[in-house]
Amino acid sequence: MMTMVMVQRLCCQSCCCVVAVMAAMIVMAAMAAMAPAAAGNVDPLGDEIELGDDDLPYIHPVRKPGARSVGKQLPSISGFVPPREPTLQELKTMRIALASVAAPLSRETASDITKYVLSACLVFESFQRHTNFQNVDFLLVTRNTSWAFTPASRAVAKACKMKVVERPLAIKTKYITDPTFKKILHDKSHAGIGLLDYDFLWPWSFEEYDKVLVLDSDTFVTKNIDHLFTPDVDMVFTNGPKSHVNGGMQLIRPNLRTFIDMRNRVIAPNAYRRETGWYNHGFIPPDQYGSATLQGFLTYYFTAVNTNVLQVPRHLYNFQFDHISVATGVPCDDVYMFHFTACPKPMVTTVSRFKIIKEKANKPEICECAFLRYKAFQRHLLEVGGPELVHIIRKHMN
Repeated sequence: MMTMVMVQRLCCQSCCCVVAVMAAMIVMAAMAAMAPAAAGNVDPLGDEIELGDDDLPYIHPVRKPGARSVGKQLPSISGFVPPREPTLQELKTMRIALASVAAPLSRETASDITKYVLSACLVFESFQRHTNFQNVDFLLVTRNTSWAFTPASRAVAKACKMKVVERPLAIKTKYITDPTFKKILHDKSHAGIGLLDYDFLWPWSFEEYDKVLVLDSDTFVTKNIDHLFTPDVDMVFTNGPKSHVNGGMQLIRPNLRTFIDMRNRVIAPNAYRRETGWYNHGFIPPDQYGSATLQGFLTYYFTAVNTNVLQVPRHLYNFQFDHISVATGVPCDDVYMFHFTACPKPMVTTVSRFKIIKEKANKPEICECAFLRYKAFQRHLLEVGGPELVHIIRKHMN
């Protein structure tokens, strides 16, 4: 939205005109400073300031009983044909990146981020093991404050050859002016982890890359997925057990205009309502968990604003051990990527502990297969990794 300030000429003397023009310039500058980023204006993306308490995201570390509203399940994709493999020229020239987010909520929790950095490291290494692309960067998005990234986290990032990308909150609390939306952000069934979830939008601004694969740090690539980078679409995605777009796996074509447009749509007044979702487009599926934050917004944006997308089967490219994925009967060997949401996370769980959990919770056999493959991959890295990487894995491995 462009704000125009008109100053009426109140006198004919030149000094009055000068004063009027100067006053107009001051008013316009002040209003521009207070306004959120406008489409096409890239300057506000820097926003290099220390976060105060009012800029920390709404966050809900403890789920209240009955707070989650489970939506309808979506069916698996039938008759899926994988995209073509990249050409030799594309393998040589395409600029691609893998990106993950590891950002603390406060100074007190900054040290907890190291385990997520290491998990992201192993995700990147699992992709690197199978890809044939020659120009791949590993990006870790974190907060641009002096305390956000500890020396321990930096040591892990260095050993894993990650590029640390420091950014402020993608959606700052102070930009949310809609009182109804502010209230909704405190409801975990609608808002999930809150505004922190929107930090996964930052890779859309990384235009130096042709494609960026955005992954949660609890994923694990087990086969070559280079063919997902070839479709001429703006996003490749899978659904989730409770959402049409799962935020833990997005392969995107970065575009700064898209990034700014998404930010502006999130903070606009009356953008989201409990009854009608984003911009009155409803819910896919109804009452989905986290519909007021990333997954719900992406569902709206890529079904109502930009439909140049490709959905791929969750049970092949983002296997989350939910009952629908398990019911497909897909063999462990056929899965391209696992996402440890409903299976104990091997990044923080020992094999002995896993066996106890598996027996008590009756986990499916494919959960054990994926878990043990991850552990085997950890051991493989201890044999072939560089000295720094081996040291980091030994120090933090469970």
